[in-house]
Amino acid sequence: MRRIWTWKKLGIVSAIIGASFAVVQATDLIITDPAYVGGTATIGSQPLSGGNVTLRTAGFTLQGNVSADGSYGPILVQSTAEDEVTLLEYSSELRAIFQAQDDVLPGADILSNTDLRVRRLDAALQAASDDPANPEVHDFSYSDTDVKLVALTVRMAASSPGTLDRINAFTNEFIEGAERISARVNSSLGGGTERTLVMPVVGTGVVTFRGTIYLRTPENVQVQRSLPNLTVDLGAAGPYTAAWPDIDISDVGNTGSLDVSMALNHPDVPTPTQQQLRLTGVGSTPTQGINPFFNAPTPGTPFTVTDVISGDYFISYARSYFSGGYLQHPYPNQDNRVTIPISGTADFDADVDLVHVSGAISLSGMLGPSSISGRSIEAQADNNASSPTRGGYASMPVDPATGGFDLWLPPGNWQLFRHRVSAFESETADQARLSASITSNQSLYLPPPPLTGPFIDLQSDTDLADPDQGIDPIAMSSLFFDVEAPFFRPDPLLRCPSLNGYSSQQAKSISINASGDCTPRPVHELRFIAEPGNYTINAQIRNADNDSLIQFNGVSLFINEPAFIDGSTPSMVLQPDDPGPPVRNRVEVFPQGVTNPGYMTVTQSPIGPKDPERRFRIFGPNASPTYYNITVSSEFAFSTVRVCISFPDVDPILETRFVLRHFTNGTWVSLTNQTVDAAANVICGDTDSFSPFVITVPLPATNAGPDQTVCVAGDGELAAVTLDGSGTTNPLGLPLTYSWSQDGTEIATGASPTVSLGVGTHALSLRVNDGVADAGLDEVQVTVEVCESTCYADNPFWEACTPECPCPHGIGDCDEDVDCADGLRCLHDVGPDFGYDDPETDVCAAGCPDAGVGGWNFCTPECPCDDGEGDCDEDADCADGLRCLHDAGPAYGYDDPELDVCAAGCPSAGVGAWNFCTPECPCSAGQGDCDDDVDCAPGLRCVSDVGPNYGFDGEVDVCE
Repeated sequence: MRRIWTWKKLGIVSAIIGASFAVVQATDLIITDPAYVGGTATIGSQPLSGGNVTLRTAGFTLQGNVSADGSYGPILVQSTAEDEVTLLEYSSELRAIFQAQDDVLPGADILSNTDLRVRRLDAALQAASDDPANPEVHDFSYSDTDVKLVALTVRMAASSPGTLDRINAFTNEFIEGAERISARVNSSLGGGTERTLVMPVVGTGVVTFRGTIYLRTPENVQVQRSLPNLTVDLGAAGPYTAAWPDIDISDVGNTGSLDVSMALNHPDVPTPTQQQLRLTGVGSTPTQGINPFFNAPTPGTPFTVTDVISGDYFISYARSYFSGGYLQHPYPNQDNRVTIPISGTADFDADVDLVHVSGAISLSGMLGPSSISGRSIEAQADNNASSPTRGGYASMPVDPATGGFDLWLPPGNWQLFRHRVSAFESETADQARLSASITSNQSLYLPPPPLTGPFIDLQSDTDLADPDQGIDPIAMSSLFFDVEAPFFRPDPLLRCPSLNGYSSQQAKSISINASGDCTPRPVHELRFIAEPGNYTINAQIRNADNDSLIQFNGVSLFINEPAFIDGSTPSMVLQPDDPGPPVRNRVEVFPQGVTNPGYMTVTQSPIGPKDPERRFRIFGPNASPTYYNITVSSEFAFSTVRVCISFPDVDPILETRFVLRHFTNGTWVSLTNQTVDAAANVICGDTDSFSPFVITVPLPATNAGPDQTVCVAGDGELAAVTLDGSGTTNPLGLPLTYSWSQDGTEIATGASPTVSLGVGTHALSLRVNDGVADAGLDEVQVTVEVCESTCYADNPFWEACTPECPCPHGIGDCDEDVDCADGLRCLHDVGPDFGYDDPETDVCAAGCPDAGVGGWNFCTPECPCDDGEGDCDEDADCADGLRCLHDAGPAYGYDDPELDVCAAGCPSAGVGAWNFCTPECPCSAGQGDCDDDVDCAPGLRCVSDVGPNYGFDGEVDVCE
């Protein structure tokens, strides 16, 4: 018996703080039933440089890379829905990127970054193969007949200056059968005034091409123009060619100058590290598509820019950058425009008077100052048309330790509305790396009554102090990513987890981001930070084997506020009883020896790490497992804590089997000094560390029985093997089901089924279920060998050997060769030669006996005797050329006068012995014993009882 433990690794929010309940399902952050998809992308004979295949279904997005040979995968996917029975259906999408090729068609090229997209939204792809070496095949295969090479020409007008710089062209998405097809190119054109590019497209309908062309003037200014719609009928006969109208930028070329001033007027404002002005050309004017930007040679000092394309521009922004932040100047005029005259100079006056706005944003909760890698605050101006601050924006750093900040803002209405926190902690032996951020969008400072709205009027230097409506205590949380591989396959390695999430609340919205390290691991923990709230999270991780992407979409998680514990009270209720939904159970802690206060919180979640050994199942209300993840801030110090968790009314017998455990160092450990109060419905235990806690009940201990070795007579035969799972223990007395499998395929059910197995060694696994959960697997090894049968020993001797029970070498009694094992013969009347007393015993043998010469019937047609060997019955019992001489034993040294001997000639000794004379060896005169005249030489007679006359016995007959 070999014990094989598996872990159904469902994981979210382990050691996760602040979440009172996580509304997640088994498929939310774990591949519980893995399968693999792979195939090839063949776009006619067009060579590929890469691409990807994306698979989508509710809750999952999976993606694999296409290699240069067109192959992709295997992509690791979730095979089944929550019930782990219903196969999920995926839509698929191919993005094939073509290699850049010269002169594909006469005078036309395929450029770099040219790709074809094929979406199969209606294709219901199901994946059932759990073998990465033999994935579910899903090909995107198109012949050269299917692929249409469309040549598109773009050129400058003959009278227009400038050259072609870059193109971004694409088709509309059109339907071709069950597929939706589009193509795109985004590539450099390398200069020149004309270029023909080739786009491979699959389909037969009318396709429309459009896009944007980027050009360079003789002054090296980039100009952008839209490309009008261009239609091509792919259903018509080729070749497929089209050209956009010639592009004319002759109206671009006159230039002027711009005087720029961006002075910051405040005695304490720091000197900017950089000042930048960015313009955007106005549509339908000569400046359309022109987006110049200018950096001040000396920040804080006016400067002049020459050779600016003349015409009208919008002000994208004018910014003064400081260390860690920037101020975006308000619009310089009502319409936010500047006009550059031909051969003239325009003025851009963005000088601003500033007020100094200071304050402090306190930050409480589980994130210590040493873990904060950055904080910032942002201010947004009133963009009302009449506002003097219209267009203004500012972002400045916040001191990680004190929360203090300094803003320099033009006087007027401002909303201080965005607070960002970034955190980083290196990986240690005790915890995963933390690299995360949180952005809180809210009005941090509200105007004093009776004013309302988000803006406060800042007309002079102001100290805002701590905001009335600030940041809630920050909680630390974790997600666990894993794949529950079948026990007979290795766990896939995962790398580079990340997440993004948001929470929309009445007075604010919060977004969070986090990324983990890229070390390949079978299980990855991703830590993040969040304010209390209900979050929708998208998370992803990569399969380290081939960098394919696994994305989990729309995970819901509710995070609540951590509690501060300083030891002044004997206990703290981290979570009260709540009938829900969802139902929440009371969690109370009794910390002992608190030497440094800190924050503590609990997460109640249906998802968390399972027992890798499947010794127990995790109890929870409504038959769903419940995890209570307790964690503390890093500064909290204590000696021990008693943890008490309530539970609903259940069978009293079940309550007596409850055990409170917590997850530490990759395994589940029972708490010490446990008590179960059945009247109060609460279980308690002591621990000196925090982690996920669970109430457990024991599972059956699976026992697949001892290893077995069974025999068959030949390689092609099957052995009937009875398996034995009766040794499985059942602590709760629930009805059990038994499932026996080989290489992941079920082969039998029941406690003691009989299965047919061929020659070889078979590893069979037994899984037992008590009607609620699977217990751990146990394995039994069954060896089927070709070996000697012993069933003949159970048969009566005279029919011991039969075709159904063939005998091995040296065993009888047999009747014919089919009664013997393969390669043996049934030797008749050879019993004494093989140790049997009965001379008529027929024996199975691989060859003739090498002992027993002279024994009765030693010589047989199957084992003929050599010269001088006996006993024989007829010439067929002798080797070729020999005869069976009857009653010739004494003539050949045998005591038995009746022994018949095989011989090449007549004997030279033994005259007078019984039957010495034979027709084969007739006697001369005076020799005997004879029986008839034919036993004598010609002319002689056999005379009876005359032996004494010749010195023989009285009954010897002699030839005369």
